[in-house]
Amino acid sequence: MMRIPLSALPFGGGSVGTRIRNLRRKKTPLWLTAIAAFLCLVLSACLLTDQEVQQETETGTGANDGFVHNYMSYGVCGTEDTVYFLPSYYSDQICYVDKATGTSGPLCGKPECKHGTTTCNAYVNQECGISIYNGRIYWLGRGNEFKAKLYSCALDGTDHRTDRELTAEVLPKSWNKIYSFVDSDTMFLVMVADGVNGFEPDGCLYILAIPLDPEQEVTVILNEYAMPKQYADSYIATAVYDGGLYLLTDRPADPKSPDYDPGTGKYVVQIRRWDMETHELETLYEDLDSDYFYHTTLAVDETGIYFNQTHVGQYSDSGIYRLALGASEPELLFSMGPYVFGNIGISGGIAAGSHIFGPNEGEQEGLYVIIRDLEGNVLIDNTYDMTDWGIPEPEDGFQYSVITYAGTDGEKAYFLGAFESSGGASAIVEVDLKTGACKVDEVVRKK
Repeated sequence: MMRIPLSALPFGGGSVGTRIRNLRRKKTPLWLTAIAAFLCLVLSACLLTDQEVQQETETGTGANDGFVHNYMSYGVCGTEDTVYFLPSYYSDQICYVDKATGTSGPLCGKPECKHGTTTCNAYVNQECGISIYNGRIYWLGRGNEFKAKLYSCALDGTDHRTDRELTAEVLPKSWNKIYSFVDSDTMFLVMVADGVNGFEPDGCLYILAIPLDPEQEVTVILNEYAMPKQYADSYIATAVYDGGLYLLTDRPADPKSPDYDPGTGKYVVQIRRWDMETHELETLYEDLDSDYFYHTTLAVDETGIYFNQTHVGQYSDSGIYRLALGASEPELLFSMGPYVFGNIGISGGIAAGSHIFGPNEGEQEGLYVIIRDLEGNVLIDNTYDMTDWGIPEPEDGFQYSVITYAGTDGEKAYFLGAFESSGGASAIVEVDLKTGACKVDEVVRKK
């Protein structure tokens, strides 16, 4: 927004109030006084808008607001006009959905491009998802000699560039859960991994802060032992708020015990905050002997820290909890019901979960969606018929499918669907928050 210097206004420089009073003493015509007052209002609006824009840029909010950052939906992000996603079974190309027209497909634009090759504008050699920041799409991939590189492109898929090259140690040899997102001029790389800094062959909870500026150093935020490599029994959920990265982790309390069995026993649950300026990691809450685990989503605002968790051994009931800022214990806000388990996301003021009922799970075969606002009011509680979605039928009669909440723009909730049928398929599923109507965009099939 252009700033208007006071000297350019009709009543000259100096304070606005003083000049208006002087004009009144000289009995300036009322119409000129009215214009001066109107310009004062315009000036105030311009300055306020500038401050808001500056604050938005500094905190990194805006394009990613409303979208979940976790390992289940790491391939989805969006703007006011467009949803961008990585097809679950074809994750080396960016696809898009135009909200206004419903047009969807690879983010390419090249005439007669066959897509699916490295020359296609939609091609990305990503390892851990895509994220939008300041009008560009970012991702992390491996370059030559397996060194990690930070890439970006314009929102129309053009202007691909390498923003920085990192050392080979940034990306581990393998991982169980991984995702990344950009906020506050930094890419945050989050994973449950093995082969990192001496923990090999066991697993660890690992978070990196990678500044977009290649002149700034990469910071290891978290690197701690979690579990033996063969178990996938630890989780990380993250959120950025007010100059800090909030992280919620769970890991088995005694993973090296010979009696250890995933999904049973006690867990270490911690909520921490990493200060982006001081790089200090502060513990806000911890339970070293918790009966809860499967933390997959986290959101923070001025009222507190919102997250999901499931009681060990009771997979049929997952709840949404809030830890008020400064409080010592979280409180249960409401249950998400018996079906969604850990397939839950919190963003944009809502909590959403989903489950696909197969043909052997009763009469309500199809996609079940439950959405509540953070006060617990039910917005959507419905099962949708999937028979006309255009999903390829599996050759063996069995199809493993998962549809995960990815985010909301305040009008619709978006889900990423993955269908393991013949060749694999993926799609963005939209649910209207007012009418409950469900729409499936073009299904992307793996080539």
